Amino acid sequence: MKAVIQRVTEASVTVDSKLCGRIGRGFAVLLGINRDDTEQEARVLVKKLAALRICDDANGVMNLSLPDSCADGETPSMLVVSQFTLYADTRRGNRPSYIAAASPEQARPLYEFFVAELRRAGITANIMVMNPEMSSFRTLFEYHLEPEVYSFRLLDALIRAAEHEGITAFPIHLKLDTGMHRLGFDPKHDLPQLIDRLHAQKALIPRSVFSH
Repeated sequence: MKAVIQRVTEASVTVDSKLCGRIGRGFAVLLGINRDDTEQEARVLVKKLAALRICDDANGVMNLSLPDSCADGETPSMLVVSQFTLYADTRRGNRPSYIAAASPEQARPLYEFFVAELRRAGITANIMVMNPEMSSFRTLFEYHLEPEVYSFRLLDALIRAAEHEGITAFPIHLKLDTGMHRLGFDPKHDLPQLIDRLHAQKALIPRSVFSH
């Protein structure tokens, strides 16, 4: 597992001009997940990020960790973006190889686990979870990880899970298929039913709508 860290005064992530995540002062983190990574690697990296002394002290010297650099009442924040290209291999030829990077199916749960571990460490990690697994709903709710929703099957499952937990107004991001025939609601045929279904429940609330 690799991370590229940038100290920021503010940072945000947008998808098709739609805001998906934003923080104030903190770290912007590009996270690369290797095909051999496990939850143990995620725990080690979270511990390192939380303790890394690259923030300025009162004398302007990089001597403080992010949590230690926060003023009273300020919560340390990180914006985490999954980035498989950190495992690009350019040693041969001119076309990078990404064979060392984890597949999306393998990387997704580790990414969600990584962000959840940041939350357990007391660090705000505001980011949208792409293609959430239904088995991870409890983690999403517990650590306020905002999922994208691209199908009625996923929407209904999220509603049922949130209602079972007694949750209301949990933020989600709606994904539309604008003609590329990928995952997403069809704007021409699905929108009336989607609007009716959202109006009929109180468990979820859309925070953004985006397309490919």
